[in-house]
Amino acid sequence: MADQSTDGFKIQLRSLHLERYKQFLNARIDFTDKPSASIFIADNGGGKTTMLDATAEALRVFLAAVLGRDFKPGSPRITSRDIKLGSGENSAIITLTANVEYPVRVITQSKSNENNSDENNPNDEYAYELRQADFEFRIAINQRGKIDLDISNLSNPDETTILSDVYESIFQLGVGYLPVLVYYGGNPMDNIPNENISNDLESIYRKALDPERAAFSAFSKWFEAQYALSKVSRGIIEKEKAEKKREIIVKCIKKILNAPGSHTYREPFMNYHDTYREFAIEKQNPADEEYEIMEFTQLSAGEKNTIAIVADLARRIILANPNSDNPLEGNGIVLIDEIDQHLHPKWQQQILSKLREIFPNIHFMVTTHSPFVVSSYTDADLGDKQAVQTYRLVAANIEEVSYGMGHSADYVLSEVMEVDILNAKIEEYIKLIHSKKHETQGGKKLKNWIDSHIDPNSGDAMRLNFALERFKAIRK
Repeated sequence: MADQSTDGFKIQLRSLHLERYKQFLNARIDFTDKPSASIFIADNGGGKTTMLDATAEALRVFLAAVLGRDFKPGSPRITSRDIKLGSGENSAIITLTANVEYPVRVITQSKSNENNSDENNPNDEYAYELRQADFEFRIAINQRGKIDLDISNLSNPDETTILSDVYESIFQLGVGYLPVLVYYGGNPMDNIPNENISNDLESIYRKALDPERAAFSAFSKWFEAQYALSKVSRGIIEKEKAEKKREIIVKCIKKILNAPGSHTYREPFMNYHDTYREFAIEKQNPADEEYEIMEFTQLSAGEKNTIAIVADLARRIILANPNSDNPLEGNGIVLIDEIDQHLHPKWQQQILSKLREIFPNIHFMVTTHSPFVVSSYTDADLGDKQAVQTYRLVAANIEEVSYGMGHSADYVLSEVMEVDILNAKIEEYIKLIHSKKHETQGGKKLKNWIDSHIDPNSGDAMRLNFALERFKAIRK
């Protein structure tokens, strides 16, 4: 008999090391003990997306180790063109280390025939132990395009195939759960219906690490099935399960869309027509505060993008935690490129913190150009400032910056992203003050322009006045 009290299969990233991969000659990131979010910022072309691409490639190796005999997680996307030019070497290497917690079947009493002791007897008694080890997942490619995959158990080098029992213990015997691994990249949203998904395992991992924005078509089809099952009167247990899944999705979507205390968006549902059905949601019209039905195709790009990510992630995490009373507490790694894409600044300020609140045990790795994303935080962060790490990529080097969270957008722009946020005309005039040329004819002309165009109560104007007062005080 199996002891099904064991529940646990978790992955926690330790480090990411890139060698001669795209922009990076030799770059390494060491993650904190329990990271909740890793934020990457850089100029365009600075290597933000490269970090996510590399992580996705290494996670494919992890999936192949766990599920390879039953499911192929997709071919590596790394090519020989990813080898850094001029590096003097002929290969690119990505190495990801992670702590993995996993259930392993252990026979407690063998009933095997003494003459055939290598084969397990169906009557063997066994239990599941929860083990933990640090693993290294490595992918390398040479200039001929040959790809090498390698897995090492750093905690116990003699155990290299220990992950292979995980799939059986979870899906065949109902023990534990699987981590969610998914990449929401910069490619267009996947709206192509797929009829070939045959089981929950495919639903969780199929195309999960491909850089499409979200597999909304797969979610819509799955949500429609749960919606229909929750409405039928027969099969009480099946109906209750479907209703619970539907309620979880509704909870996630309403939380991600509505500001605290707001009810702009009501419960999503399937809207049926004579010839088609469409995912829809009720949205409040600000003109008359009445609610109207908005189908998915009628929503804005920002609304669609946000719904697609949270809905697809919620679907995968529900399927990956089939025995959990609260599947949203499941573990995993989620990569999101340009998390601020199409979003108003108010939504940028909330998107990451809301995702972290909805999925508290997911490690989010995101890229952004938004100071609002960098400065966002949850209440839990007030007691654990190591939960969020921000990395600035400059000239193919990685610098961790720890002073963005909780600050104003202006502060993040100037101090973290190193953007000159001062009005160019005021900046020019302040330079004239410092060089004692502001009282020249050109300086006076510039000051007249500033006085007629810039709000005297603005931060820029106040900074200019401070510079003038300081100059006067020094001159005295």
